[in-house]
Amino acid sequence: PRHTRPADSTRGARQTATESMAKTPSPDPAPPNHVQEPESIREELGPFVEFLFHEAPVGFYMLDRNRLLYANDRACQIFGYSTIEELASIGPEDVTHPDDWETAREAIESRLEGREDRRSYRFRAVRPDGTVVHVETTGVRTEFGGRTVIVGTLLDVTAQVNHEQELKRQEAWYRALTENAPDAVCVVD
Repeated sequence: PRHTRPADSTRGARQTATESMAKTPSPDPAPPNHVQEPESIREELGPFVEFLFHEAPVGFYMLDRNRLLYANDRACQIFGYSTIEELASIGPEDVTHPDDWETAREAIESRLEGREDRRSYRFRAVRPDGTVVHVETTGVRTEFGGRTVIVGTLLDVTAQVNHEQELKRQEAWYRALTENAPDAVCVVD
């Protein structure tokens, strides 16, 4: 007797599903010169995507040259703001440590001007209460609402940076100890 392989028996079902997806009309894009406000952006996200966006352990943001257009709850926490509206009302320079602003400004301009599409870097942010946090960001250049914007992620890496600094301090201490010890130092494992 002849046997049908499982791959052959499911081939028709896969083709039918693929064909039906291809026939599903895609939603109309936003008009090219219309810039959406945060509330309309939230409405378009849909309940599931909005849940993922707001409950993510990383900060998400959208910014143009002068201001944050949108951010999730985690981005607000990282920068020390209690609401999305507060954070969206300020510019990137307002949250960036003055000593790191030139690096951040150049990274933003480089993407918005099309010299590069994606960049990752670290910078220090200053919260409204003066607390400094170390942030790692990755952002990509894209078009939204008829203008060029950057969308990206934010990670609070303050604990990691503090651990690295402590490790360097301890390494320097042990190096000084072993290099300046009047007796031989032996490490036994």
